Amino acid sequence: MYISKVGDYNLKVGDPFSYLLDRYTYTDYLVFFHRYDEALANLLKLRRYFDDDTPVADRKTYHRRLYEVYLLLEDYKNALANYEKYDEYKSEQVNENTLNSIKNAEVERTRMIEALKRENEEKLHTAERRRMRIVNIALIGGLGLFLLLIFYIARMLRIKHKAHAVVSEKNALLAEQNKLLADQAEEIHAQNDEIQAQNDEIREQNEEIQAQNDLLVEQKAEILAQARTIKEQSEEIHDSINYARRIQRSLLTPSKTIARIFPDYFVLYKPRNVVSGDYYWVGQFGDNKVSIVADCTGHGVPGGFLSVLGMANLNYIVGQEVTPDMILNHLREAIITNLRQRSDVHTALHDAEHPSAQGDLNDRSRDGMDVAVYIVNEKLMKLSYAGANNPLVLIRDSEVQVLKPDRMPVGIHECLDPFQCTTIDIRQGDCLYTFSDGFQDQFGVETGKKFMSKRLRELLLEIHQQPMAEQKKILNVVYEEWRGPASNQTDDVVIMGVRI
Repeated sequence: MYISKVGDYNLKVGDPFSYLLDRYTYTDYLVFFHRYDEALANLLKLRRYFDDDTPVADRKTYHRRLYEVYLLLEDYKNALANYEKYDEYKSEQVNENTLNSIKNAEVERTRMIEALKRENEEKLHTAERRRMRIVNIALIGGLGLFLLLIFYIARMLRIKHKAHAVVSEKNALLAEQNKLLADQAEEIHAQNDEIQAQNDEIREQNEEIQAQNDLLVEQKAEILAQARTIKEQSEEIHDSINYARRIQRSLLTPSKTIARIFPDYFVLYKPRNVVSGDYYWVGQFGDNKVSIVADCTGHGVPGGFLSVLGMANLNYIVGQEVTPDMILNHLREAIITNLRQRSDVHTALHDAEHPSAQGDLNDRSRDGMDVAVYIVNEKLMKLSYAGANNPLVLIRDSEVQVLKPDRMPVGIHECLDPFQCTTIDIRQGDCLYTFSDGFQDQFGVETGKKFMSKRLRELLLEIHQQPMAEQKKILNVVYEEWRGPASNQTDDVVIMGVRI
């Protein structure tokens, strides 16, 4: 938030470089917290600050950033497009630097040659003017001598002797200047040789750049091949997980069955991944209506396996004469048996082929589930409840009553005491809520803190008089505003509400 404000201030005071740097820093912050959608939106806002006058290096950096974020979002098409732009600007920058070096060398060479030419021309013009002045003086002197030959013969001789001395001196000076010009010409020739050597070096650099470009093309082709392989593997994994999702959804109690047993109800079910570790199970045996909400260890595929195991066992465990505590006790026995859990091994799953090291029980995996079970008999207006770490919230006449669970899961644990059953009277209009910990443990996108169970109970009290369908909508809106982008979700979420 503060990084974004600093960037806006830099843009306001006319410092676009610092603004782009701040935006890139904010993008790194969003990526670090896996907020890839916001990171992409942040980068796309910068597109309007780039035009034809923007340096190639800045455009290259911008498209490299887009490539990295699209790759994290698994949007390989846009990732590839931005990588090609990055590659194009990178090559353009290298070529531009090389061309600027060549142009600067050529301009310097031209400037030196022109300067030498101007200097030589000025010296030649000066010598020519001096030579013409001497010739004019000699002609004028000869004409004077011719007219005054008889009268000024002696003076003519003196003038001629003096003129000869002057010419000799001028010729010597001219010879010295010619030698200087020859030296300068030799120096120019040496400079031409040096420029030719620089041209040869530039050609070698161009050949090296071409070789680097060829290598980049090969690397680009290799990256594209790897991207295609990753995409194919990703599609295969996604297909498998989606098929597992269909299997899991087929085991959940259908909404028509729940509506027949509990006409006034809602279920808010929001898996963190495609496959969920949370599940719900509803059934009726005679006058007894059974509701079960469970939260398995983990989420995604591992949690999904445990949820399928739990629902499959419930179909055999739950019967007409069973009580909530009996359901939990039998389900715990089935989980421990099915997973071959032992109290003396490091992991919950153990077999002879995969032995585990010894260790304290507190350090061992607790593969299992937290469960809330209640049975409603509307003829007797009685409710029986048993819980494994998951409570039951009852709201009556705007008062909240929490039926507390046993502090142990369904699975291997230090304490394997029988689960306790609580029976209470119920009234028409009572609202019953069971849920996993996914809602209350969700971190807020703005606060960075958990929602917490107290705030959830206060929210349920606030909305309990609304129709059940409306309660579900309100809970969903509150959760999504608290969570922010879907990528922020930390756990599976299930909440079931029933009105008697």
